[in-house]
Amino acid sequence: MYPALRRKGALTVRQEYTFIESLLADGRDWAIPGGYSVVDPYLLVFYRWGQVIGLDMDANFPAWTALARATVARPAVQTVLAEENIVIF
Repeated sequence: MYPALRRKGALTVRQEYTFIESLLADGRDWAIPGGYSVVDPYLLVFYRWGQVIGLDMDANFPAWTALARATVARPAVQTVLAEENIVIF
């Protein structure tokens, strides 16, 4: 249903994800240079949504994948993911 709308939506998502990747690809450890912040788990949500809609996040967004892995490694994030039965990696 509404194939043109679906194509435009998919294109927009890919463009915005590519923009996020370009920001994260400058070598920073966290989304906001200087340290972990609320932005990192927020980006993890969008990372997961990319996986859910079928984007190859590992291959196409390596800097974002590194950020997601670092975020998932945090004990508090692991606790929440376990409680919500969410598997990201």
